[in-house]
Amino acid sequence: MKTTPDDSPLPGDAGALPETVISSRADVRLLQAIRDLWAYRDLFAAFVRRDLTVRYRQTALGVIWVVLQPLATGGVFAVIFRRLGAGADQSALESLLFYMAGLVPWMAFASAVQKAATSLETNASLVTKVYFPRMAVPGAYVAAGAVDFLIAFSVLAGLAAWTGRFSIWLLVAMPLLLLLQTAAALGLGFFFAILNAQYRDVKYVVPFVLTIGLFLTVILPLAQWGDLGRAILSWNPMMAVVEAYRAVLAGKAVDAMLMAKGTLSALVALAGGVWFFRHREHRLVDIL
Repeated sequence: MKTTPDDSPLPGDAGALPETVISSRADVRLLQAIRDLWAYRDLFAAFVRRDLTVRYRQTALGVIWVVLQPLATGGVFAVIFRRLGAGADQSALESLLFYMAGLVPWMAFASAVQKAATSLETNASLVTKVYFPRMAVPGAYVAAGAVDFLIAFSVLAGLAAWTGRFSIWLLVAMPLLLLLQTAAALGLGFFFAILNAQYRDVKYVVPFVLTIGLFLTVILPLAQWGDLGRAILSWNPMMAVVEAYRAVLAGKAVDAMLMAKGTLSALVALAGGVWFFRHREHRLVDIL
């Protein structure tokens, strides 16, 4: 079966489209999905470019907004919690750096998940008319979010240099932590995207869940939670990311066990999100 009824290439596809195999075997379908994602990589890149273009084309602040969000939020947190006695032994800039280390990865992660959750609904007219790997749609929003993260990370690195907390290990750790962050965002993005395609009120639940996650992950370091809290939150992959950044900036060793738990959780979330998406993908045309 050809991937399009008229055999015409999709936008962004440089050549002839591959044939799609329909099989009753789950392993065959999974391998075909992987092959399709690779074959349609030009279309995936086009989705990423489109999202970035739409996001910044008609904005007054543009890229500056990506910087202002974590910077302003971190400043507010630093002022409020210093007045409440938290971080009183730190300078104002060190307190700002502490919260920025959590807000920069978290805001990129939350934005990616939220945009991925509504991606299929937003692109319903395309999804229901033309065949292409549907996972490319939420995946493109997550990939575009990585660009926002890199912009905000440059500000974090600059602030670390200003406060004398910068080290080369921050740059060494960033790609690995970004992979962990992206895996978790993809897993949740796939899950919420396919769920929101059927139940449209899911998009209202996602921001609420992410707001709770912000307070659980960014406000307090893991060490300040009780035994039960640490036991639960240590399985949060974004807690591992945030704690790793804070450890590097403080010149401390990264908690290897926390990283192992976070990595395992992110991989489980990614595998679960892919499975859930693929399990319900065949119904997209009917429910969108």
